[in-house]
Amino acid sequence: MDRITRTGKIVAFGIMALMILPIFGAGAGEVFSRSELRYSSEKEIIDDFGRVVIIPETVERIISVSPSATEVLFALGLGDRVVGVSDWCDYPPEISTKVKDGVIKRVGGYSTPKIEKIVSLEPDVVFISGIAGEEIVKTLENVGLAVFALKESQSISGIWDHISIMGKIAGVEEKAEELISEMRDKINEITEKVSGEEKASIAAIVYPDPLWIVGLNTFTDEMIRIAGGSNVFSDKKGFSQVTHEKLISKDPDVLVVFEGHGSEGNMLDFIMNDERFKDLTAVKNERVYGIDENLLARDGPRVAEGIEALYGCMHLYNKNEELQVTCQIV
Repeated sequence: MDRITRTGKIVAFGIMALMILPIFGAGAGEVFSRSELRYSSEKEIIDDFGRVVIIPETVERIISVSPSATEVLFALGLGDRVVGVSDWCDYPPEISTKVKDGVIKRVGGYSTPKIEKIVSLEPDVVFISGIAGEEIVKTLENVGLAVFALKESQSISGIWDHISIMGKIAGVEEKAEELISEMRDKINEITEKVSGEEKASIAAIVYPDPLWIVGLNTFTDEMIRIAGGSNVFSDKKGFSQVTHEKLISKDPDVLVVFEGHGSEGNMLDFIMNDERFKDLTAVKNERVYGIDENLLARDGPRVAEGIEALYGCMHLYNKNEELQVTCQIV
């Protein structure tokens, strides 16, 4: 193992840093240097905040404060190295078992990580979502941790980049390339299926009231296009709020609704029974579908499954094919 210092030194350093942080706040954009005593060999990798992160050559203990990163780690066969995850990390299902058995610890939310808990787990690297913000990253850096920030991908190639770099950090580059290749093959299969088919106009509903939709510059929009759909909100950027009148004026053939733990109640039922949606063609034709939000909004290894689900909702409904996708159909 490359780590030279262990619990005593890192915890002492962490507590000291937490005490002085409020007094000596770091300037924005500063790259923090790590303790030279911590590793006998190391590598430098640039994260999504443009920071040079110093990481031990051998990574054996990993914390992920990002559900997407957690899925990637397990897909790369690194589950046994994961010692801590965020409160929102829920896939694969074995995480719950490992948490229950005490093998993996919960370390807080995106922007509210439990610093002392993270330090006590002695991680070689902490993967954190860009949503957490640079201040959280600075705080973790200042307690002597290697923190690698991963911003939300805006494209599928961005997801592949994250898988590749995480594989490099963990020393499983070949496995990362295999995973990317498998994802590409699944996506190419769907691309071949939709070739020559008429595109279905679609709106992807993140939340119905207030109404939030998927626009351009998101990997979800790219998923829609790969699956053979035409996003009616291609004039919007990112995840945007629009009026119900705007949705009615677009009148898509298909509505896909994000369903999952972030939803309050059944959003499919809400849309089908709300007066504001009743005149939509998709509602009249009962072409409203729910897909697990984590397949559509989590930039991880299951993105190919999300594309397959979208393809099924848009194209298999009128064929004599079995709809073997993760869709809940109204």
